Amino acid sequence: MVAQLRESGMDENALKKFSGLLGLEGDNQKILGFLGKELSQNEAGSQGIAEMEELLQLADTAGVQAPCAFDFSLARGLDYYTGMIFEVIAEEWAGGSICGGGRYDDLTGIFGLHDVSGVGVSFGA
Repeated sequence: MVAQLRESGMDENALKKFSGLLGLEGDNQKILGFLGKELSQNEAGSQGIAEMEELLQLADTAGVQAPCAFDFSLARGLDYYTGMIFEVIAEEWAGGSICGGGRYDDLTGIFGLHDVSGVGVSFGA
């Protein structure tokens, strides 16, 4: 993944910081706490952390029993996803993910429908 980010033009200093995230372990609160410190001076980063906290709170309020965890090694469609991405895995099945997707802004622009945000999802086995 680091090579792909380098090829996409990511600055080397940013790349060094990001690569440190790949080995980050712990529960969601520990990870969000770490990110909060690292991104406290970055408006977009702070907003992203707030959105993740809200998402986790909504999942808790809805009674979601499945574990939700951050995985910084996850990469999906770097050319069109512009926000959070996700994957669903069945722990009892070693065949990989069964569902995945994420947020994209203005992907529909390539079809002439500009300024439309969306979330895409696909299922497979």
